[in-house]
Amino acid sequence: MPSGESGAVVKSGVHTVATNILQVVGAFVTTAIIARSMGPTGKGTYDLYMTSVGLLATVLGFSLTSGVAFVVASARIDLVKLLRYLTAFAILQGGVVLLVAAFVNLTPLKGVIVPKQLGPSGIVLVAFSVLAVALSSSYRSVLAGQRRFIRANYGDLAKQGVGILLLLIAIAVASSTGLGLLWAFIAANLIAVLVATGIYRASIRIDNDGSSAESGLKQAFRFALPSYLGSLVQFLNYRVDVFFVSSILGNRELGLYQLAVFLSQSLNLVPSAAQSVLFPTFAAAQTDPHKNALQVAQVNRLLFLLSLVSGLLLIGFASWGIEWIFGKQFRGSVAALYWLVPGVVAFSTTTVVAGYFAGMGRPKLNMFVAIVSLAVTIPLDILLIPRWGIVGASIASTASYTMSSIITAMLFSRLTGVSIRNLMILERDDLHLIRAIIDRILRYMHISVSTAY
Repeated sequence: MPSGESGAVVKSGVHTVATNILQVVGAFVTTAIIARSMGPTGKGTYDLYMTSVGLLATVLGFSLTSGVAFVVASARIDLVKLLRYLTAFAILQGGVVLLVAAFVNLTPLKGVIVPKQLGPSGIVLVAFSVLAVALSSSYRSVLAGQRRFIRANYGDLAKQGVGILLLLIAIAVASSTGLGLLWAFIAANLIAVLVATGIYRASIRIDNDGSSAESGLKQAFRFALPSYLGSLVQFLNYRVDVFFVSSILGNRELGLYQLAVFLSQSLNLVPSAAQSVLFPTFAAAQTDPHKNALQVAQVNRLLFLLSLVSGLLLIGFASWGIEWIFGKQFRGSVAALYWLVPGVVAFSTTTVVAGYFAGMGRPKLNMFVAIVSLAVTIPLDILLIPRWGIVGASIASTASYTMSSIITAMLFSRLTGVSIRNLMILERDDLHLIRAIIDRILRYMHISVSTAY
C-alpha cells in the first residue's frame, strides 16, 4: 500500500474511531431518554420494533451493501445508474414488507412483525422504516466504497444528534397532546435516518466520464449473495435472543436485557469502525495479502486491548451507573451485563478479521463462522432462558461470541500464516503506534476546537 494511501487510511481510521466514540456518548443519551421516559416495558416494546425492522431489512437486503462497497471501491461503474437502481430496490423492499406485514396481521401470527401496540397503522410505519434503512445503508455503502469515510461519519453524527433532539421534542409533544411515546419515538428515529440519508446522498462524488455503461449492480449482487446467508445468520446470532426473551419472559424483561446488550455492545463500536475502513481498503488493494494480514493483526491486537480495558471499566461502572443514568427500574440489567461483557470483548476479533475476509474476497469464511455461532446460540437460549432468565440469555451470547472468535482466529492463522499469538498479543512496535494514534487524535481535537472558535 503506497505511503500516501496508508496515511489516508490512518486519517480515516482515526476520524472514524473519534466519530464512534461520540456516537457511543450519543447512544448513551438516547437510551437514557427512552429508558427513563418509557420504563422497561415500553423500552422493550420499542426494542422489539427496531429489531423487527432490522431483521426485515437484513432478510430483504441480500447483503447488497457489502457488494456495493466492493464494486465502487474496485470497479469502474456508472454511479448514476447504480444510485437509481439502489433507490428502486429500497422502494421495492418497503413494498414487500407492506404486503407481508399486512398478510401476517390477518393470521394467528399477528404482532410478530408489527407490535400490537401500534395497531394496523403500524404496518405502514414498519414498511417505511425498512425503506428508509435500506436507502440509508445503500448510500452509505457507496461512500464507503469511495473511501469517503469522513463524509459518512458526518452523516452518522447528524443522525445521532437529530435523533436526540427529536426524542426530546417527542416527549414534549406526547405530553401535551396525548400522542403515545412509542409512536413519537419511532417517528423521531425515522426522521433522523432520513436526515442522515440526505447527507450521505449529497456527499457521494459523481465523476463518471461516460466510458462505462455498467451500473455495477450485477457485480454487486454476485459479490454479495455468497455472503448473504452469513450476514443473515450473523444478524440472527446477534438478535434471535430478542425474540426468545420477548416470547418467554415478556417485554419488561426484554427492556432490561436490551439495555445490558446495548451497553456491552458499545465496546464493539471501535472494532466495527476499523472493519468499515479495512474492508473497502483491502478490496481496492489486494496486491500484497501478507502485508494486509500483518496490518489486520496489528489492528486486532490494539483493538482487543482497547476492548478488554473498556470492558473492565464498564463492569466497574455498571454497579452504580445503570441505576443513576437509566433509573432504578433497570437494576436488573446489571447481572446480565456482567455475563455479556466477556463475550463482546472476545468478539472484537471476529469483527476486525471479518472485514479482512470480506475485503479479500473470502466472505464464505464469515458465513461459516456465523453458522457455527448460531448453532451455539439457539440451543443455549432455549435451554438457559427459561431457567435463568436474562442472565441465561447473556451466558448463551457470551458462549456464542467466544466460539465465533476462536474459529475466526484459527481460520485467519491458517489462511495467512500469521500465528494466533501475533493476532492477539501486544508487541513492542504496537506501543509506538498507540502513541502516534493518540497524538493524531489530540491534534485533530485541537484543530477542531481552534476552528470552532
